Amino acid sequence: MVGIFSNGDLPEDFGISGISCYFPKTFVKQNELEKANGIAAGKYTIGLGQTEMAFCSDKEDSVSLALNATQMLLDEYQIDPSSVGFLAVGSETLVDKSKSIMSALMPLFGEDVEMSGADRKHACYGGTQALFDALAWLNWTYAEDHKLAIVVCTDIAVYDEGPARCTGGAGAVALLLSPGAPLVFDRGLQSTIACHSYDFFKPVGSYNCEYPIVAGADSISCYLGFLSNCYKKYKQKSKVKRGQSSLSLADFDAACFHSPFTKLVRKAVAVMVAEDARDGRRVMGEENREEIERLRGSDEPTNLSLISSDALKASEHSWIHLSNPNLEMNRRLGNMYTPSLYVQLVGYLSRLEEERMEREEGKERRILMYSYGSGSIASVFSFTLNEGRTERLKRMVQVSRSIMGRLEERIERTPEEYAETMAQREKFYVQRVPSTPSSLCSPSLHPLFPGSFHLSSIDENNRRHYARTDKKHAIM
Repeated sequence: MVGIFSNGDLPEDFGISGISCYFPKTFVKQNELEKANGIAAGKYTIGLGQTEMAFCSDKEDSVSLALNATQMLLDEYQIDPSSVGFLAVGSETLVDKSKSIMSALMPLFGEDVEMSGADRKHACYGGTQALFDALAWLNWTYAEDHKLAIVVCTDIAVYDEGPARCTGGAGAVALLLSPGAPLVFDRGLQSTIACHSYDFFKPVGSYNCEYPIVAGADSISCYLGFLSNCYKKYKQKSKVKRGQSSLSLADFDAACFHSPFTKLVRKAVAVMVAEDARDGRRVMGEENREEIERLRGSDEPTNLSLISSDALKASEHSWIHLSNPNLEMNRRLGNMYTPSLYVQLVGYLSRLEEERMEREEGKERRILMYSYGSGSIASVFSFTLNEGRTERLKRMVQVSRSIMGRLEERIERTPEEYAETMAQREKFYVQRVPSTPSSLCSPSLHPLFPGSFHLSSIDENNRRHYARTDKKHAIM
């Protein structure tokens, strides 16, 4: 790993050069939640496409998750903290309405350091805005300052008792951005749309709890409608700026989407394939030619939430090869809000075989990304695999495989233990200070991975304090 990053890099090919991920050590199975909640078998596992859900006790918050993901990034890629000049955090899980999460990460980089960044907040989209801002900062400053950038996405998704609670989750992703990146950002092609809506929000005032107010049907409609519009604009920019008049989903090696639950991603793939078919563009899967041809002569539906059987059938090949294989972490961790899009890069990289790390002659391997945040804002953008940075890419693949392997080190909890933990979090959220997380008194029920940061106390002035477990031993 030594020498992978150098200040001698030319100021070009900016993108992602490193990725790390932290998630809680405890999870609950969705089929067990179905039984406990008296729900028909398959409602969560088949209907939503989820198998497990990560959850946190009251000793983990968005700051501790971010501390863990950032420290892991620094360690796994042997990054000199003094080489970083930009640090931004995307999150909607606030622990303070003024002080940034970014500021709480600064102890990892030493004292009296020069650092730009701060936090970005817009539901599940904040991490993507942080990514765009970091790339702009690199383009603006790297030629003179030769500093790297880090973006952290951190969130804990929790819901009140009811139908939405099964769509929770938790985790954090940290991204290293630099020139000479293995995943090069495709400049000038990103398409972003925003509007005013109340499909999902967390108001201040008398509504004093962690749980959001959700209009589920409206949120799904916004998600798919924004996807369709952003994708059209992305294709138009590809035509104007790159001369790619026939670009379609079939030209990508992978397609990653914000994933509240994976069945929504399945619908998203169908929306894009149907759009390509109506636009007369290439669609993967000759075996579904009949459905594809019917789509070519159809009009765009007024309600994109109602996916036609033709669109589902025509998009089956694209779903199987471009999206479904990247969703393992989403299925097993649940909805992580800002990190939920970027953990799919971990899934993609973990499956990348060594012989595929070098570009096939005449073919670029590109990854299409769709980011959505309720309220609402969305972007379609892309990365191109840089075949000239094999050593950096190999390291990203190694780390990604290690992250996937850590899923097997987690500990299953019962639905009853999960419900008790949610009640514990509710109590701690409004508890008078000074206070200490009650889960610290039951480490066997609420374990942490070795070397994990966690919330240790909130003092009489509402200041949060963090500690770290022994690197060799977990809190058990």
